[in-house]
Amino acid sequence: MQAIAHGDGHIDADTLGRFIASYQSLAPLSLGELWAVPIMLRLALLENLRRMAARVMRDGTDRSLAAQWAEDLNRAASDTPTEVVLVVADMARSEPPLTGAFIAELTRSLQGRGGAWAMPIAWLEQWAAAAGQRIDELVAAEGQQQAADQVSIGNSIGSLRFLSTMDWRTFVEDMSVVEQRLREDPMAVYP
Repeated sequence: MQAIAHGDGHIDADTLGRFIASYQSLAPLSLGELWAVPIMLRLALLENLRRMAARVMRDGTDRSLAAQWAEDLNRAASDTPTEVVLVVADMARSEPPLTGAFIAELTRSLQGRGGAWAMPIAWLEQWAAAAGQRIDELVAAEGQQQAADQVSIGNSIGSLRFLSTMDWRTFVEDMSVVEQRLREDPMAVYP
């Protein structure tokens, strides 16, 4: 739902009221449609959480793969430094994912380790450059994505809690175009 996308998973009574009022300026909602709003919001928030969870799982898999390659590189460098080149070749042949999670984890594991790591880091830089990327940009984007995901997950959970406490009867009455029209009864019988 647009309200969730615009608020990054954050829903509150004021925002929701303005969103529904704005929508109804184009096409009034029936009572049934207004009563469907809470369940549709819950479904949209759960879908948002599912999407975030899928991304977190994918990134976790990429980080685990990077950690495994870093461990292989560390083992080769400590046992036989000349074999680092073979591990890098194996990694290149395996076609690892060029994702921020993979690059950030592998870069973090390799930086500041000395001369044996110059070649793997150079390969990472060239590999990223061949795809039109820069390592520092991928690492920064990964950090920003993690922060955005945390905000979205927190907002979605908070919004689900809010939706469970909201007085939907009052909301539907306040948003109903029919209810608003009936309240304008000149004889004041309806109110």
